[in-house]
Amino acid sequence: FEVDQRGQQDQHDDHREVLDNEPADRDTAVMRLEQTARLERVLPAGYVPTIAGSAFLAQPPERSGKAVFLGAVGAPVSAAACWQLADWVLALADTHPGSPLVLILDAEAHAATVEDERVLLSDYLVHFSLCVAALAKGAPRTVLWLPGAASGASYVAFAAPVDHVSALP
Repeated sequence: FEVDQRGQQDQHDDHREVLDNEPADRDTAVMRLEQTARLERVLPAGYVPTIAGSAFLAQPPERSGKAVFLGAVGAPVSAAACWQLADWVLALADTHPGSPLVLILDAEAHAATVEDERVLLSDYLVHFSLCVAALAKGAPRTVLWLPGAASGASYVAFAAPVDHVSALP
């Protein structure tokens, strides 16, 4: 089973076109505060996350070789979150080649909204997982941290391409 990064980029572009026709998620200030608090407990000092919906990315300076952190916290994993995560992962091949990748999942489930089912959320979960698998081929280590809840298809998508899974206290 070979994961092709170019093929994932093409599929990624197709997924974006579908999502462009969907209504945007509305972030709330409360959700953002909760996410930030959760991330502060697990991210190393100096990492400042970029948050988009339930997805986040926290990265060191480019080409530093230090670990990159990304994942989903605080809300069910939606198609839009999967697309955003895949978008970040695809960019990491250029900006952080050879850096360890730490996925973090703290979400009770995948989204079960009509909008997510209409765009086939499962396709987005698989696409994200395959993008991580493509990046992991060049990373010294790819791990998943579970600082809270994780279940169902979102857990499988996050866990499938990693070397090790750790449930954090």
